[in-house]
Amino acid sequence: MIVNIVLICVIILLMLCSAFASASEMAYFSLRPKDIEALENRNMPTDLLVLKLKESPDRLLSSILITNNLVNVGIVILTSKLMLNLFDFSSKPILAFLVETVLITFILLLFGENIPKIYAANYSLKFVRFAARPLHIIEKLLYPITWLMVKPAKKVTRLEKHNKQAITINDLSQAFEITSDEIREDKEILEGIIKFGDINAASAMTARVDVVAIDDTATYQEIIDLINTNEYSRMPVFHENIDSIRGILYIKDLLSHINEPNFIWQKLIRKAYFVPQTKHINVLLEDFQKNKTHIAIVVDEFGGTAGIITMEDILEEIVGEIDDEYDDNEQLYAKLNDNNYLFEAKILLNDFFRIEGIDKQDFEKIIGEAETLAGLILELQGEIPPQEAEITYKNYHFKIVSADKRRIKSIKLSILPKPESEDEQEYEEE
Repeated sequence: MIVNIVLICVIILLMLCSAFASASEMAYFSLRPKDIEALENRNMPTDLLVLKLKESPDRLLSSILITNNLVNVGIVILTSKLMLNLFDFSSKPILAFLVETVLITFILLLFGENIPKIYAANYSLKFVRFAARPLHIIEKLLYPITWLMVKPAKKVTRLEKHNKQAITINDLSQAFEITSDEIREDKEILEGIIKFGDINAASAMTARVDVVAIDDTATYQEIIDLINTNEYSRMPVFHENIDSIRGILYIKDLLSHINEPNFIWQKLIRKAYFVPQTKHINVLLEDFQKNKTHIAIVVDEFGGTAGIITMEDILEEIVGEIDDEYDDNEQLYAKLNDNNYLFEAKILLNDFFRIEGIDKQDFEKIIGEAETLAGLILELQGEIPPQEAEITYKNYHFKIVSADKRRIKSIKLSILPKPESEDEQEYEEE
């Protein structure tokens, strides 16, 4: 009798150990990036121990699996012993088989696997903190065994990686370069997708000088006039200067107050979402989707406003310029004839290089940090060229149509026949 009670207690204890191991496996290997960030920010001893365990995932997983397997074997052996002590199965071998295999397996799966893993998946951050110290001890105790298991596995993995032929981003880019011009549009979209993760907010944003923003002291009528002039659906609102953004005004919020001339429009200002210039647009797109917003204020390293970026700006990096119902009011370029174009200097280089006849590779060595056509001209000249200045680079002839002391406004481009030989570094100013 006492032996059976001891067996039951030990089996329950082992079942708890099995549940702990299963839950630990699920919790540690389902941590999300934001959970890791939370652990790093708290800087508590337990959190640091969790991060230390995560540094060697192979050892951690081996320790958990060895523990779980040993415990499960112990449960099966002791449960079989208990069943033999409590029941006589000598005349009923089929029943013995069902009890000792099917029933024990079901109990193990339910209480040792499924329930613990479901709990750990829902409370992973809480559980990893709870399990950190016991797992650290288990890892130390099982280190010789895990070392013997992990070492050969790593060698096999390295061998497989060495033999595997990986296709890199550069390989794909080079493949697109040799494709036919007949599928130019499809090729540009695929190139946009490939390079999507490398583009930051500064490259896709509307620059500060082109941002139309609202002064928070403006009257309601002034707001209506500004909306009618620019026809944007969302506009940043600033206090005193554009470096002090208060929020975003959604034009649709004004519709129900359109006939109220004395309406206090400032109470409709929504919270602005700020992002650094270096934030990659693939991450920003996820943020837009998560926060259900379509516009962000891009700030520079000093906290000043560098520009704004919208959902449309991000999507245009993949599919090219998107013409909506208002875009006809401001064309960034016009085709004069087969070889001559008139560009707004603020056109992004990504859009500039999509024009037929303009080869991005011709400019690779002189682009530098330029993000717009104006920036490309500055890279060529080293200064703002005067109006009517003409610059020839390879078979591209630029003429500054409009400029002032502070910025280039518009540029005419003539694409000349390609010479038989050319020096990629030289250009002429006339």
